[in-house]
Amino acid sequence: MTSKNNLMVENRFKKLTEADLQSYTNNSSFSNGRSYYHNGQVFETTLREATLKALCQGSDSEPYSVKATLVPLEEKGSQKLSEYACSCPRGGFCKHIVALLFNWINKPQDFVIRPSIDSLLKNKSREDLLFLIKEILERKPEVENLVDLLAELPNPGSKSAEHTVQTKIPTLDAASIRRQVVSIFHRAGNQWGAAGNVATELESLSSAADRYAQAGQWANAQIIYATVAEEAVAHYEEVQDDGDLYGAINEGVVGLVHCLDRQAGVPPAEKMDKGEREQLIRLIYDLWKFDGNYGDFEENLDEIITGNVTEDEAKMVEAWLREDIKPGDNWRKDSIVKFLVMLKEVGGAGEADLLEEYRQAGLYRELVEKLLELKRPEEALEIALEKLGDRLDVIWFAGQLLKAGGKWIEQAITLVETRLEQAGQIRQPDHTVQRTLESYWRWLGEQYATQGKVQQAFEIERAFFEARPDETTYQAVKTAAQLSGQPKALWEQQRPILIKALEQRLNWQALISIYLSEKKIEESLIALKELERDRGNFGYWAGSPSDSYQVRVAKAAEGTHPGEAIQIYQKVIAKLIEVRGRDTYKMAAGYLAQVKRLYNKQQREKEWEAYITEIRHNHKSLRALKEELDNLRL
Repeated sequence: MTSKNNLMVENRFKKLTEADLQSYTNNSSFSNGRSYYHNGQVFETTLREATLKALCQGSDSEPYSVKATLVPLEEKGSQKLSEYACSCPRGGFCKHIVALLFNWINKPQDFVIRPSIDSLLKNKSREDLLFLIKEILERKPEVENLVDLLAELPNPGSKSAEHTVQTKIPTLDAASIRRQVVSIFHRAGNQWGAAGNVATELESLSSAADRYAQAGQWANAQIIYATVAEEAVAHYEEVQDDGDLYGAINEGVVGLVHCLDRQAGVPPAEKMDKGEREQLIRLIYDLWKFDGNYGDFEENLDEIITGNVTEDEAKMVEAWLREDIKPGDNWRKDSIVKFLVMLKEVGGAGEADLLEEYRQAGLYRELVEKLLELKRPEEALEIALEKLGDRLDVIWFAGQLLKAGGKWIEQAITLVETRLEQAGQIRQPDHTVQRTLESYWRWLGEQYATQGKVQQAFEIERAFFEARPDETTYQAVKTAAQLSGQPKALWEQQRPILIKALEQRLNWQALISIYLSEKKIEESLIALKELERDRGNFGYWAGSPSDSYQVRVAKAAEGTHPGEAIQIYQKVIAKLIEVRGRDTYKMAAGYLAQVKRLYNKQQREKEWEAYITEIRHNHKSLRALKEELDNLRL
């Protein structure tokens, strides 16, 4: 097709720009995709209807298949792409998609415009179509199994499909479909990208099942959905999944849920028998367990089962759940007991039965949560005082009491005070105990201040500082010491004590941050020298290179101590150049601009000229550094 016709087609879609591409992806993918375009690594570019397709030569020996669907000009909204995909293992808006779209933006005339598949095939004879299929099988023998399956499918759009009788008698060979699914995994191997290839083929099978379902042949649909889900779960750990395979399993799960849901509305002759229902419910139950270990299906399978089972089936599921409760596995136990409670609630169990499930399982947080829901806070507090030990559970429950207000505020504070005292009595506290103490200190400090208990607020923050002297605890003590109602001289008395404690701990980083926040530039310069002496070269990267303690002190000192600021910047610049790399050169050039400004401000232009000349001479082989200096005219 001529370039003129290509231009006419191009104007049918919303115009893409390079800025759009940057907004869709990260800097690395954008830059690499642009390089792929300029290097000619995209080829066989086509446009079929609204979809751009091409091959892109990447790091693998075989080129990747890449596509992106454009949005018609008349469609409302700001979106310019409706979907995109690439066969590479990265997923998402990768560099290969960027390269494809760079081709479209800059060379739309190079895209070969192809007709839609429907228009291409609609006038073909039966013999032509058979020849076409055989040619495809000759070139792509791996699709032969899929053809075997699709050949048996009804066409939902045909007149015959409109009168298809719903039947629970399957016509598909379940063993044959299972062999196909197993073969898909076997062919894929376990290399990167295998999961995506498996997912694509499994989604084709699920689409076939959808067509059976649309034609009313639910038994056939269920066979495919079940086989896809069962075998994918069985082989899941054999491939390295980035989410594609999990999505394919989810499609099978959604189909199985539809199969179970529809049982409520079909005629008696079409209903599954007891064994068939149990088999389907068991499969969905096993998928619920798989979901708990690996991800998050679209459907809440515990709710699906609970909403569909009969009274006898509910007892069957309850037995499965109780068999799966393992001692000490609190995370799994939590989800199992919640499932049990859901079954009991639907079955009309009373409050006492539901509470006993949590009690027997030792899930005391869930128990007190249920009691609070039932407006029984006294019982909840009694159990919390006796049973809640985890710091997160204790603080959560105390927060619930605070929301209740009134007398419960004091009860909440007392609960956390009790747990703090108990944790503090442990003779050899490990990291977990220390973290527990800190959580209680923080919570109590905030609540004491909120409730006007200023003395307790100061004491708790002081205790926290003694246990972990740093900038955060220093500032917390300062805030508590300056609360309304505290003695006026309290902070002036405490500050030198805290500073001395930090000096004894050689916590120069905390001291630098404190001095900077308090505008004490002289002290921050002294602390920085101590930090560099203690840490040597490592002191330069206490923090990221662009926001190290050295840079923070230098910036603060520019106004009152410009000479010291220059010296600090020069050390930082030397270290950045030593590291090598475009990014560090760019940072170094930025700091050189600061140094130039400071020299000029002090009328020391000759010193600046000597300094920058020395920098350029000593590093004349570093082309990237020279470019960054030239960019800033240094």
